[in-house]
Amino acid sequence: MTLTLNTSLQNLQVDSWGTDLDSGFIDIYDGSQPAANTAPTGNLLVSCSLGADAYAAAAAGVAAKIGTVSGTAVATGTAGYAQQRNAANTRWMYGTVGLPSSGANVEIDNGSATLVITLNDVVNVTTSTITQPAS
Repeated sequence: MTLTLNTSLQNLQVDSWGTDLDSGFIDIYDGSQPAANTAPTGNLLVSCSLGADAYAAAAAGVAAKIGTVSGTAVATGTAGYAQQRNAANTRWMYGTVGLPSSGANVEIDNGSATLVITLNDVVNVTTSTITQPAS
């Protein structure tokens, strides 16, 4: 039997995660996404600060970032995955990274229309979502 969540419970979970990420960060790394509960791997390319209210209230189990989120690249490489972490760096989640309209968890625009990030590039997070599926 598959566990399924009603929309109210999906939204509650997503809102909790969104609140935990207030004033946190979206980090973009090169390489492959690590397994859950393990430290990031690869090279940190850019760290983007989330606002004091990081995510809007969830609807249908999905919340989107609020406001402008950007950072200046600290290294050169090809974006491989995204990490979202809280301000205390005690909780985090990994997700996909892609270009705008790619459907990735975190979509970025660095002005080059590629996932190649160059040292000192300004990287804008155009879209970031947190999703809790029903099952």
